[in-house]
Amino acid sequence: MIVSAIALIILYKFSSIYAYILSAILIGIAYGLNWSPLLAFVGDKTKEYNRGRIFGTYFSLESFGEAISPLVLVLIIYFTNLRFPFLVLALLALVSVLMFSRINETVKKRLYYVKKIYQYFSFKSCLSLIKKSTHLNLFILTSGFFTAFFWQSVWFSQPLIGFYEDSILNSALIVAAFSLPTILLSKFLGCLIDKVESKIFYLYSIFSVIISFLLFYLISSIVAKIIFIFFAAIGVLGIKLTINVLVVRLFKSEHRGEFFGIIETIKDIAYAITPLFIGFSYKLIGLDGIFIANSTFALLLFTFGFKILKNKSI
Repeated sequence: MIVSAIALIILYKFSSIYAYILSAILIGIAYGLNWSPLLAFVGDKTKEYNRGRIFGTYFSLESFGEAISPLVLVLIIYFTNLRFPFLVLALLALVSVLMFSRINETVKKRLYYVKKIYQYFSFKSCLSLIKKSTHLNLFILTSGFFTAFFWQSVWFSQPLIGFYEDSILNSALIVAAFSLPTILLSKFLGCLIDKVESKIFYLYSIFSVIISFLLFYLISSIVAKIIFIFFAAIGVLGIKLTINVLVVRLFKSEHRGEFFGIIETIKDIAYAITPLFIGFSYKLIGLDGIFIANSTFALLLFTFGFKILKNKSI
């Protein structure tokens, strides 16, 4: 968060292209430094009986922040200027640092690992962890890749479809419907995953993704599309929750942050690949074709998941 604060202060104070490039690099570094340890921290605070609920609550709050931030920033800009929000965000980042530093037990626990920080910036350490991976761990990484792919496919394709097909409002409604389940249903689904086997929850989630993306592609009614994209988002959210619960269950505390970091790296690769996939495939299958591709990928993931999970009690 300190790196984030520095980047945001640079954006507030300077307007040159070099300042923007430097800030973008720092924000990217900060994202990598913040996200994985934060997920590991949330996992450390869970128990066997409430992992889904805790992660669900966390995802709900995260999505709520993403939903209201544009409105809040518009209000700040309206009453101040275009650059003042950067200062506000920098101050919030510093407040977050102070709040987190007060969690003395966690800070002391993490200081031991700071002494071994070279391991966490080492490809050797990550490769060692991957080499030890079981088929279940590789399955988790694959699931992480496709949750990012599914998510990016909606967010990237819909603005293009809205622009080229003169249906901006329809595309906006579809994106909004895809975002709503994370805000509204994360805690409910999290509580549900605490009560049933993770593998059952996962397989129902991925089945929802298969059917919903397929029907979204086949049916042209905007009302139907909104309904099916909503259910597709529920399925993607279910997969995401299952991944986080399984990582906490399978990895000891000292390895969770590192494995979450590997998952986030895999997801970032998917975020980068998805626009390229759409760009290279749209002449063959059209912009909407990404959704039949999503359904096909989800079917392959269901098959892989069923094979890996069928004999496991998780």
